[in-house]
Amino acid sequence: MGDISESEKVVISIAPDKMSAYVTINIPSNERIEAEEIYLQLENAGVTYGIATETISQLCHSPHNIKKQIIAQGIRSTPGQDAIITYFYERPELKPQLTEDGKVDYYELGNIIEIEMDDIIAERIPATEGKAGYNVKGEILNPMPGKNASFKTGKGIVVDNNKAYAEYAGALDWTEDKVSVSKLMLVDKDIDFSQGNIDFPGKVKIKGSIKSGFTVVAEEDIEVIASIEDAEVISTKGSIYVHGGVLGNGKASLQAKNHVEAKFIQGANIKAGKNIIANEYILHSNISAGNAVLIQGLKGRLLGKNEIEAGAKISVNSVKSPEGLNLTVQGIDRNNIYIRIKELNEKINELDAKMLSHSIKIRFLVEKKDPTSQKELERILRQYTPMMQELEELKEERLSLANMLRSTRGDGMIEIHSQVNDDISFFIKKEQVKLTQPLKNVTMYFDHKEKRIVIL
Repeated sequence: MGDISESEKVVISIAPDKMSAYVTINIPSNERIEAEEIYLQLENAGVTYGIATETISQLCHSPHNIKKQIIAQGIRSTPGQDAIITYFYERPELKPQLTEDGKVDYYELGNIIEIEMDDIIAERIPATEGKAGYNVKGEILNPMPGKNASFKTGKGIVVDNNKAYAEYAGALDWTEDKVSVSKLMLVDKDIDFSQGNIDFPGKVKIKGSIKSGFTVVAEEDIEVIASIEDAEVISTKGSIYVHGGVLGNGKASLQAKNHVEAKFIQGANIKAGKNIIANEYILHSNISAGNAVLIQGLKGRLLGKNEIEAGAKISVNSVKSPEGLNLTVQGIDRNNIYIRIKELNEKINELDAKMLSHSIKIRFLVEKKDPTSQKELERILRQYTPMMQELEELKEERLSLANMLRSTRGDGMIEIHSQVNDDISFFIKKEQVKLTQPLKNVTMYFDHKEKRIVIL
């Protein structure tokens, strides 16, 4: 081996990402390298962080040449954790639930969840910044901070630091995944002469019954723990839930924008914008639902003379005494629904853009304290709130239409799980179904391509 220059004895190389440095030692077998020489070359190469001092000490006692030994190691940055929000209340599921004994519960679907002022609705663990790293040249590697998360809350909920509180006592309400607090009227007894009629701009929860001849009107949901007699019950923007049943004596009248759900329905006229659900039976009633009529509990039966009409679907577990029974599905037009969903998407995107622009202006004006800015802020806030409400309504309609398409076969369907005799009157999209023999577990739907009713 020829003479080796001092610069060739210790050679420091650095990885392209600067996260590692390597040493190569070229010396005659009878020589030893001094630690100071290695440190000097590291300094000349700009390596200042993560130097392996023990490795250097070992290299000084090594009797042979070393090729690309790691001599310094950087530390990569640690990304921050995303924020985590925990909601302490869940939206009641509007779908059948299995009870412990295996039965299907169709009538305890919607429960008004009472809330007190200052109750904690949700809590947030904030995002973290992460931990910085360093390369072997001592340069800081800034971490990717965790993503923050906003509470999905609406009216009646105040956010303070990392907690969301109920601003006032009431009931929880959900629009898609956003939770808010609505006004609640709680009645601990029957609706009778001691209480009188009710007309309330919020939710109403009645722990007794609604007696004959009385009227309950609410802007949002109405929940009745006992029963409804021949009374008038109207929910202009929500649903009606009856844990007991409806004993209407032919005079009860129930109307809801969304759903009507009851243990049983007898002698009633009921109209719902979306679904009507009975767990045990429907008897001597006129029923009209914008989407579906479901009588599917373990005891779910249609008894006697009934007029049952649905926009898209009728599903019944059992039919008894079919004389005078008419089942009618008005049917849907899938193409028109697709067009409507497209229109809703466009409106939602347009409204989202407007609200984003307004939110930027709001953040800017909040930082200013002059009277002119405050007046402009008040003006924008007056526009922002109705826009937010409109956006929620559009999303709710889109979700409802999408659910209708998913749950309906063809352009309209009727399904009955028990035996069906040939003396029941079935109509789907104005086409009459004629059974030539009794059938069991039958599904009928209107095939929009073949323009006819298919019986399975």
